Amino acid sequence: MGSAANRNEISATSSRCVGRRHLPPGTGPYMVGTVDVMYEHSEDGAFFRLYYPTPKTDIFKKYKQWPLWLPRKEYGLGYVHFLGKNPKVFGKLFNWLGGDVYVPAVWQAPMLRSDGKFPVLVLSHGLGGNRTTYTTFCCNLASHGFVVAALEHR
Repeated sequence: MGSAANRNEISATSSRCVGRRHLPPGTGPYMVGTVDVMYEHSEDGAFFRLYYPTPKTDIFKKYKQWPLWLPRKEYGLGYVHFLGKNPKVFGKLFNWLGGDVYVPAVWQAPMLRSDGKFPVLVLSHGLGGNRTTYTTFCCNLASHGFVVAALEHR
């Protein structure tokens, strides 16, 4: 996906965010923006997280604008419930491990203007997931010039 030099650059720059745990940044030439979109507040509506290319800058300088990977502790409890584990014990453990992990994407960043078109992908997480399940995959696709809509099923 990315060259060895690019991976080394990413690992070297990620040390600038000491104290902020985060998922791996995208390996492509674009910085990633993200936003949650709710279309129609009804049973027929849709809820998804959108990942998209945004104007290039040092993603690590924008770390204060990164969203949490799990927006609420109930998401962690949902994973634990799906796995059939005790939510009192494993829910606290899961939220302790994953509850303060950030996404290296700028929240509500402007979409990159381009003369060309960015391909659009719709990702359905499948059983037991949510719109944040494949965040690393979605961010990497967006960093390579795709717009990704990760659905959250009702």
